[in-house]
Amino acid sequence: MSLELAGVEKFYGREHVLHDLSLRVSAGELVGLLGPNGSGKTTTLRIAAGFLAPDRGSVRIAGETLAEHPERAAQIGYLPERPPLYDALRVDQFLRFVATAKCLSGSERPPQLAKVVEACDLGALRRKRIAHLSKGQRQRVGLAQALLADPQVLLLDEATSGLDPLQIHDARHAIRDGSEKRATLFSTHLLPEAAALCSKVWILQRG
Repeated sequence: MSLELAGVEKFYGREHVLHDLSLRVSAGELVGLLGPNGSGKTTTLRIAAGFLAPDRGSVRIAGETLAEHPERAAQIGYLPERPPLYDALRVDQFLRFVATAKCLSGSERPPQLAKVVEACDLGALRRKRIAHLSKGQRQRVGLAQALLADPQVLLLDEATSGLDPLQIHDARHAIRDGSEKRATLFSTHLLPEAAALCSKVWILQRG
């Protein structure tokens, strides 16, 4: 499984955000996308996840264009910089909702849910409403939903933002677990974070 962006261009009005951007992440690679705030990292991940359409260029999953094969999006796990969580739900309810959205079968759900709850240290929070979680706790729930269903492509935008040192250690372990089978693109503006996690780093500057 691979992720490839080819000749991607993106405009916001007159602002040229991405300029002929091409990159490839193959299965087993954990690649860092490094750059200052405003360099286009978040836009790149949104396009790779299928949440934004490029104005030019293409996104390919396993060689197939995402625009022509939208079903490929089901193989993508995506953690935005600010995870869009449902405050009215408990953590366990939200994760079950995500499992349904990702079309996990009844037999697959319990082991998959247990796996991400353990990986993201959510056991003590399962019955807690998302509205009552701290920023770091919300980030861990966001990471759990991205890892649910063992995605073939994993896209992470500032995945360790708001976590304390122990939680960062655990999050890194969760991201590395299974990374030999998937293509992982990890966006950050912190060089030490990229150095700790990634085998390869791309630097994005002004798109």
